Amino acid sequence: IEEANWLTLTDDISHLIGDGFDAVICLGNSFAHMPDNFGDQREQKRALRNFEQCVKPGGLLLIDHRNYDNIIKIGKTDVHCIYYN
Repeated sequence: IEEANWLTLTDDISHLIGDGFDAVICLGNSFAHMPDNFGDQREQKRALRNFEQCVKPGGLLLIDHRNYDNIIKIGKTDVHCIYYN
């Protein structure tokens, strides 16, 4: 198990990946709090490319992303789940 340094999530880390990982997990709604220093989401896009490069073929990428605005608005989470492959 490896833990990424959040300070380098937006850097090009392709030289550090090695053989990759069976799973890359981003929990705690942390992806939604990444800085957008340029206003065009380039840092988030770089982080997603890094996640993709880190996952071995057939591996799992899990990103926990909660819509807190909606939770506050309706008082609960949505009742449906959406899964992507």
